[in-house]
Parts: sequence; structure tokens; C-alpha cells
Amino acid sequence: MSNLSDEAWLARRMRDHGGGDVFQGLTDIPTRRERMREAIKNGGLAAVTVGASERKPVTWSAAFERLYGEPL
Repeated sequence: MSNLSDEAWLARRMRDHGGGDVFQGLTDIPTRRERMREAIKNGGLAAVTVGASERKPVTWSAAFERLYGEPL
């Protein structure tokens, strides 16, 4: 299950990449998850580095999987 602070961080990064606001309007986790999935795929971001964990690059795809517990 997603952690709201981690989800908010990823959503901010998505806005920075021009992918829109996954939190727009009334949402629940499944809605935000699908919006995030769509934005990553449509933006061609799956293999792009979004951040780092333990000094190792983390791709959008890996961040999505870690946050939502399912593959992109």
C-alpha cells in the first residue's frame, strides 16, 4: 500500500516532468496509481531516473513498483 508522503514526493516529481497532478480533484489510491502509471508510460519516463536510494539511481518504474507494490 502506498505511503502518502512518498506518493506526494513522486507526484511533485511528476509535475516537475510535466506529467500533471495525480492528486487533482477527489482521489483515492487506485485513481492516483492509474494516473501515475499513465503519466509515466505516456511521458516515456519508465527508464528515466527520478531519484536515488542508497546512492543508487532509481527509475520511475522502480519507484512506482516500490510505492504501489505492483509492476508499472
